[in-house]
Amino acid sequence: MSARVSVLVTAYNYARFIGEALDSVLGQTYPGWVECIVVDDGSTDGTDEVLEPYRDRVVVLRQANQGQAAAFNAAFRASTGDVLCLLDADDLWRPRKVERVVQEFERFPEAGLVHHALRVVDGTGVGLDAPFFGRTPPAQGDVRGVMRRKVLRWMFTPTSGLCVSRAVAAWVFPLRTTLRISADELIAPVAALLAPVRYVDEPLGLYRIHGANQWATAARSAGREGRGWAESYMAMLVEKVRQANEASVRAGVPVRLSPWMKWDYLKASAIVNQASPVRYLPRAFAALGEVRGIWWPLRIGLAATLVRKAVRYHRRIRSAPGHR
Repeated sequence: MSARVSVLVTAYNYARFIGEALDSVLGQTYPGWVECIVVDDGSTDGTDEVLEPYRDRVVVLRQANQGQAAAFNAAFRASTGDVLCLLDADDLWRPRKVERVVQEFERFPEAGLVHHALRVVDGTGVGLDAPFFGRTPPAQGDVRGVMRRKVLRWMFTPTSGLCVSRAVAAWVFPLRTTLRISADELIAPVAALLAPVRYVDEPLGLYRIHGANQWATAARSAGREGRGWAESYMAMLVEKVRQANEASVRAGVPVRLSPWMKWDYLKASAIVNQASPVRYLPRAFAALGEVRGIWWPLRIGLAATLVRKAVRYHRRIRSAPGHR
């Protein structure tokens, strides 16, 4: 195995977890070259003190708090590896993780993204029965067409299960920094839009759910439905689409995706503006006409699906109590 591996770790106020995360990186069985780059995104909980004993074995960068995307941008700029493995500071890896991922890239050199299963645990490491995938199977193979039609559908494990080839990462980065959390939303689907994907159905890491996860905190503040959810969802999807379009131009295969192609975006727009989603159908049709890489009969099918869902939702809100 000759691939050089860069481990990119972002941390914000995870002092109680980051030592264990770094120990899991330093304890990898991979016999090749590995560097670990940690970006402390302005932590205020003593994370810098925990990092001090590791400075002779990892590269530590500290910046004012700018969010996870900006932290990953800094880590990427400092990295030199052929394979980039991402790790949240509150998670950890199994000892064979890097070795197994490099094997997968060597077996499938056309792959731009390798992701793998994670075991869900609580803050103390006790296993939880919380699978990542429901009806949507994990991305495997060439899903570029799906990413276009479904507008960057989420089919991946979270940050700590994502590994990207440097060639594809050079197209994906820099990440847009408007979204301060969930940078994996800007990395995995965009990489899958540009190159084939491999999924390793083996739990090569532990994913903690401990009540203070950054994404969970944001989800609680935004709510899971209503105007808060709608505004949060719209902002996230707009940034994902912009990231994808910018990356596809860098890759030389511009796709011209639009959030208006996705039903959930029409629905969210209707909620925010207290309007019927039917009014936004012309914008959706225009977006479907501009996107590249989708066969015309499929565009017609997507348009028909949007009409059906918009009319159904329109009838539902008109029949709701209190509607005038």
